[in-house]
Amino acid sequence: LSNLYDVSASGASFYTDQVDFAENEMFLVEFEIPNCGTCETIATTARVETLSHSVYGYLVGIRFELTEVQRKKAQNLYLCQKAEQIQQLSDTRRHRWAPPQKSFL
Repeated sequence: LSNLYDVSASGASFYTDQVDFAENEMFLVEFEIPNCGTCETIATTARVETLSHSVYGYLVGIRFELTEVQRKKAQNLYLCQKAEQIQQLSDTRRHRWAPPQKSFL
């Protein structure tokens, strides 16, 4: 298991403490975007970065090897994740100054 760092419609990166990832290695991957869904596909390791100041030992970047159906699913998951991030950024409770609420007296 690992901790997802970033995901796009064509790949992802994740933190792990497992040493056994090599560049250009293919493996089955399943990832979940909370409140959006999951996707399972084949991936190829694009890079492995050793982290010296982290609880995790490595940051691994992967490219998805997607079928057309998987590509559409990955795009939908990516857009769903981005929509949630945008909503969080635009949430007025998050900011120190917020426009006044309308009063219905």
